Amino acid sequence: MRILFSFALPLMVGNVFQQLYTMVDSMVVGKVLGLNALAAVGNGEWLKLVLSMIQGFAQGFSIRLAS
Repeated sequence: MRILFSFALPLMVGNVFQQLYTMVDSMVVGKVLGLNALAAVGNGEWLKLVLSMIQGFAQGFSIRLAS
């Protein structure tokens, strides 16, 4: 379990920074470009979240299978 966590920690930290980037991007787009552009950004962000979760599960399973 400790080895799995040591491999997962960089992935989790990367996802936190990605979410921070998304938050700042949403604030800038909302203030500068308006509501329609903010809706477009928000519409695409859920896909990045789902894909990062799938990537995390895949990496976790591959590490588990390799050990």
